Formats: sequence, structure tokens, C-alpha cells
Amino acid sequence: MARRKIFGIKIMSSPRPIVFMSFASPLSEAIRDKLEDMHNKVYAYFSAFSTDKGIVTKLEEIGEYPERTPLIALVLTGGTEKKIVETTKRNFYPIIIISHSSFNSLPAALEAMAYLKKEGYRTRLAYAGSLKERELLEVVSLAQRIVTSMNVQGFRVGLIGGLSEWLVASDVERGRLYEVLGGEIVDISMDELVREIKEGCGKNLFAYRDQIVKRCSANVEIGEIDKALAVYCALKRLIEKYRLDGFSLKCFDLISILDTTGCLALALLNSEGITAGCEGDMQTTITMLVAKRLTGAEVWMANPVEIDSEENTITLAHCTASLALKGRCILKTHFESGKGVGVDIKLQKGPVTLVRFSGDLSSLLLLRGEVVASGMEREDLCRTQVKVRLSEGRVEAFLEKAFGNHLVLVDGDYADVFKTFAEVYGIRVVKVA
Repeated sequence: MARRKIFGIKIMSSPRPIVFMSFASPLSEAIRDKLEDMHNKVYAYFSAFSTDKGIVTKLEEIGEYPERTPLIALVLTGGTEKKIVETTKRNFYPIIIISHSSFNSLPAALEAMAYLKKEGYRTRLAYAGSLKERELLEVVSLAQRIVTSMNVQGFRVGLIGGLSEWLVASDVERGRLYEVLGGEIVDISMDELVREIKEGCGKNLFAYRDQIVKRCSANVEIGEIDKALAVYCALKRLIEKYRLDGFSLKCFDLISILDTTGCLALALLNSEGITAGCEGDMQTTITMLVAKRLTGAEVWMANPVEIDSEENTITLAHCTASLALKGRCILKTHFESGKGVGVDIKLQKGPVTLVRFSGDLSSLLLLRGEVVASGMEREDLCRTQVKVRLSEGRVEAFLEKAFGNHLVLVDGDYADVFKTFAEVYGIRVVKVA
């Protein structure tokens, strides 16, 4: 989804047709010009991602729309409660109701909101006060987070080779995945991947190799890079064949079968916007995919390997990371096996968000933090190493709250985005105290 800026806010365009509609009482004709001015003023802030349908005073003015059309409803006056409710019943899903401080807007919005909540709509009521720019920009930001959250739905994720044997708590309930997020898991055998790897990259090999050595210095032989790139080319063909939005690979099997690793392939694909997870861990891979769609930021799947109570830090490590992450890159061997190609990226210091779904998608672990060190090059850990200091809560509490091994690091502070997403989908946010 493309992004652009309006009024200084990053706007992510939506594939869903969103309707902006204002509601006024038929008794308000005497102030019609003033109401039209208010409508036009507010709509200007939402024009980048919604369609203006004007001011509704009678139900017959609404028209017909596809089922669950997202609605941004501006309550101009009182006496509009029933129109808002009846409009919702005509195939609309009110994602946000905007009220202000004049013409009994707020009382009408509160009444309509109470009914919609009772009927099970996860709708937000936003108060824009006297419709000043600061107040409206806050509402736009909220609306955009809701719209982006709704656009997460619908994806196909490949599970290549199955779940690694040691990940006893990292599977996903497939029925719940489809029910909550419209997600589908596509099973692909390791045999099929191996056959594709043996096909290699053909004439594209040299171009891919040049791309790698321009981004990273190499402490491994060129032949090992070429073998790792064959995995990359094979995965690209499978992604196209099965129309995948992402996948998780039971990557350790490649070491025993082909004497190479998938770390470099996953690093490249993640940098190209394809969610690529490790070890068949579907919980974390789906967390990566959702995080990428919500934020557009770079994401990284990693093991929590050390906590420090005095510094309130978690150290994370893994042998792959998106090459689009800023910071120096060194290609080394894979940590556990000493074979193939692993990736060591030194992340820049700054705010990050740590997240992970539970297996039934009912809960989302959410931690805010800051990168305080990276690129430590410890020999006892996977190659990319990052130390994160938690901004909220004590790190010891993480041990009790974790849903399993891996965490997803999102480059930037997106806690509010994830909170809005969780509210839209009825997902419980789990934080550390």
C-alpha cells in the first residue's frame, strides 16, 4: 500500500472504499450554511483516504453500498442518533464516529455509540472539540490507524517443511487464523524446495551476488554465497507459484540435506517486502507479516537470549535479518553449524517495538523499548545481536508473559498502532509491569 503525506501525517492508501458522511437533524435548516462549512472543513482532513457523501438529514439520502462498507461518521447536530444506527444497518461498518462541542453533537454521538457497542461493533468515538487543526489531526491519526488495521486481513503464508521439532509452543490454530485475520496456511514439502534449489539461479546469479557484496562485507567464500543464493532463487519461484504473501521455512533441514543455510535467502526476501520467517514458526511469521502491513517498517524475528535486570534489557539474536535494516552488514557462517552464510547486521540505536501473537490469536504481547547496543559480535550467540532496554515495565516480567521463544522487533515506536489494531480485532494486549 502506497503512502503519502497530508497535513504532515503519513497516510497509507486503502484498498477498501471508505465513506465519509455527516449527519444533521432536519430541524437544522436555519444553520445549513454553517453545517456545510463544518462538513467541508472536517472532510478536507480525510479526503486522502475516503469518499465524501455529503450531509445526511433523511435516511433516503443514503443510497446502497456493499456489505460492511467502512464509514467515518461526523455528527454535526443532535437528533441524529437513529439515522446513524439505521445507516449502520444498511451495510455500513462505522469505524469511527466524530463529535464536536456544538449543536448537541456529543450527546447524539454518545447515544449512538452506546447502541453500536451493545450490538457488537468495535467502533471508536472521537471528540474533536471546536474542530481546531490539532484536534482534527488527532482524529485523522486515529482513523488512519483503524483503516490500516482493517487492511491487514487476507493473506497466504507458506509453511515449508513443517514446524521445527523444538518449537513445541509456536504453532497457530488455522481455523482461528482464518476467522480473525482471513489468513491461510499453505503446506509445501521440503522435497519440493530442494528440487527447486538444485535448479539454481541461472543467469541471474552474478547480478544477485553483486547486490549482496555491495551491501555486505563477506567473511565466507563466494561459493558459499552462491549456494545460499540458490535457496533464494528457489524460494522466489515457490512464492510466485503458490501466490504467497510470506512463508516460514524449516531452515535447519537444509544443513543436513544440502550443506547450506537459508539465512541469506530470508534476509534478501525480507528486504524485498516478503515476510520470511525461520524454523517453521508460524506464530512469529504471522506476527511479522501483520507488523509489516501495519507499519511499513522493517521487522526482525529473533531469539531472546539474555535478560539483564539491572539494565532492564533483553538481548536478541538470530542469524538472519532484513538487509534493508540500516547498519553495517557482515556475512559470516551460520552460528550453530559453522556452515553456509549467516547475516550480522549492526542495528542503529533508537526506539523499537517488540511483539508476538499467541497461538490462538487472542492475545498480543507488546513491549516498547530502545536499541542501546548492537553488533556486539559475541561468539556464543547467533550472528545479528541487539540489546533492547525496555521503556515500560520490568524485564523480569517478560519471562512470565512470553508466548514462546521468538520475538518480532519492529524498527520504530509503533505501540499506539498495535493497540488500535488489537482494539479493532478484539485482541487482548499483554504488557509487562
